[in-house]
Amino acid sequence: MSIHDLVYERRYDELREYLVKCKNEKKLSRLELYALQLVNIYRNTRNGKKIRFTSEYDCNESDYFRRVFLALRQYDMVNAKKYLELTIDRANDPEEFQTYLYLVDDILELDKANTDIRNINIEIKDVVDGIEDLDIKSYYRLNNLFNSRLDIENSVGYDNWYSKVCKDILDTTMLVKEKNLTKPYFGNTGTGETLEDEVFSSLSTGDYPNAYRILHRIDYRTELPNLDYYYLLCIKKLLTLFNKSLFQREQMGNVLLDNVITYLYFEVCDKDMNTLRELLKNKEEVEKIINNMVSEEVNTLKKV
Repeated sequence: MSIHDLVYERRYDELREYLVKCKNEKKLSRLELYALQLVNIYRNTRNGKKIRFTSEYDCNESDYFRRVFLALRQYDMVNAKKYLELTIDRANDPEEFQTYLYLVDDILELDKANTDIRNINIEIKDVVDGIEDLDIKSYYRLNNLFNSRLDIENSVGYDNWYSKVCKDILDTTMLVKEKNLTKPYFGNTGTGETLEDEVFSSLSTGDYPNAYRILHRIDYRTELPNLDYYYLLCIKKLLTLFNKSLFQREQMGNVLLDNVITYLYFEVCDKDMNTLRELLKNKEEVEKIINNMVSEEVNTLKKV
């Protein structure tokens, strides 16, 4: 398969492996030399590195062919795209220049995606840092930011695990608030042979209480080297909001239980402690009383 075909199909790892092998065996052709340079720039950009370039041209503005290769040598991708588009139809071998242009376009797309993601991450951090307790306004703002980041990641084929985890924690926190969920609801699904495996498993399966517990007692730069430190910072802050909501619901549950016991004590059992103790052992009867209390409250509200 030709270099052009490998580039057209975006088989860049395979292309790089082939070109490195060629470099060790012979002097590279012009196409091979610039294709290797561009695929290395693509690889670095995909790893989040900024493109460091210069824009110094010692030839006439209309000397498009010379400017193409000056731009490529200086990593000046914006001008490389500009001059490639001006030279393709004039080149003796248009396919060579089209190959460069495919690579340059993909590099520029990645570079823009990286910039957009960095800007979104800054905004996410500002929002999360300013939240004491998640409310509906903050939820929608963060949800929109995570959706935007997911869209960008999907468009360039980036791993979107961190964005999905952040979004899931956010959604679950609102669910805790709306459905009165408490800790037993989440179970113990986070397992693994190593601490890193356990954190990954806990975040992937929704065992957020366990993930919160681990992330708040370790230094994840040293103990979780294969997980992204900066994304874990955001996840930790979201887990703090989740845990705060969970704790509030636990407390509300205790208040509800106290109210039910008080009701049973004064209204149903008429201060007969033996009857109260027996009644509290009968889970079905207690649930029936609670349901009746809720139904009466709902009917009262309907009449208002």
